Amino acid sequence: MKAFLIFVLLFYHTIVIADWTQTNGIKGGAVSKLFATGNKLFAAVNRSTGYLSYNGGQSYIIRSTGIKGVGITSFASKDNIVFAGSDSGIYKTTNDGLNWIKSNSELNTNYISSLVVNGNILAAGTSPVFTYPLMKVRAGIIQTL
Repeated sequence: MKAFLIFVLLFYHTIVIADWTQTNGIKGGAVSKLFATGNKLFAAVNRSTGYLSYNGGQSYIIRSTGIKGVGITSFASKDNIVFAGSDSGIYKTTNDGLNWIKSNSELNTNYISSLVVNGNILAAGTSPVFTYPLMKVRAGIIQTL
């Protein structure tokens, strides 16, 4: 029994060891946020530039039109819509980040600390008052509840 247990522990240890390999991904900045949806990987670099990878992070393309210089704090998605929370509101894209559009005209704050989608509800954590306004997402339109 003791030998079997040692064999199982050694075998299990061998399986869980991971090898990390540096990719030819983003250079010249600190990645502050990562978000995966489907086969896409979105990244915020230095909290201000958006990037997109279609190949698991092996390579990235810049996707910052509409969010350049915005401090990205979080990502969330619903269907083909990706949302970016930032220090100046919520932005959305329906074309893989090619264009980002500000989408939070009904919120009483601009700083979004976190985003999450649950069904048709987009919840936003906000600062500095730490409230959680809830919004409905219908056909890409954010509506305050």
